[in-house]
Amino acid sequence: PNSSKKASNSFLSLVPPRDDPYVSDVGRVSAPTLDDVQLPPYPANLPFTTKRKLVREQEMQYLLDLQHSDGLALSQLQTLWNQERGTDAEIELMDVDDMLRSANGADSAVLERAKSKLLALVQEHGIYFAEPIYRLASIATMEEAWERATEYYKIVLAVKPWHHHALSGIVNAYAHQDRATDAQQWASQRLPKMLLSVDQPPRATRRRKEWIQRMVTLAKQRYDLHEQQSMMAMFGPADDTWKQHIEERTNPHGLRHDSPSWQ
Repeated sequence: PNSSKKASNSFLSLVPPRDDPYVSDVGRVSAPTLDDVQLPPYPANLPFTTKRKLVREQEMQYLLDLQHSDGLALSQLQTLWNQERGTDAEIELMDVDDMLRSANGADSAVLERAKSKLLALVQEHGIYFAEPIYRLASIATMEEAWERATEYYKIVLAVKPWHHHALSGIVNAYAHQDRATDAQQWASQRLPKMLLSVDQPPRATRRRKEWIQRMVTLAKQRYDLHEQQSMMAMFGPADDTWKQHIEERTNPHGLRHDSPSWQ
């Protein structure tokens, strides 16, 4: 859905520059884990309808498009994420973005109102709607509440490990806590840059292609799991007794006893 408000990338200004001291160490650090983040099962009130499945496929296609460019694919991903819970939720997110731009990190009353709006979105849509939580992390960053920002970023990344803004944000948060090892580990997970050349169009490096393929695979695994959890919550565990019933009513030639061919 398209809202009447233009999609915003206002939090790009909060993402730390890619040329930081952690980039040079990415080949020598282990991958971070999110073992301390326990997500609840995917809710039954968000069934995987045909429309929702198409949105998931679109998201994976935008990830694949990162092999060719940054700007358009990243913008399309951000717009898709903002629209994940419909027009009303997107408009609320855009209102929060406007509030934060006007506050510029200095007006605590505006920040509190923005937090209230975001927490209401989380209450209504749950933590699998990552964008309100990402904005809560961004507000914590503006307030220099680095530990709280870290916890919010970790939730976003548990839901969407390919969330490029959150990946940069968590590096920034750990760096401000003087946790260099954690910052290095998360820096190794960020989207690698395109290879730029004066006389050739930008192209993806081997590391970038590997990152994209890994994230597309992760996305498919996550969404398959979410669909299973949603089905389980709606209908309960799968009942395989029908298989035995069919076997008992089938003769050695493969004909069912109640089929016309048997009579």
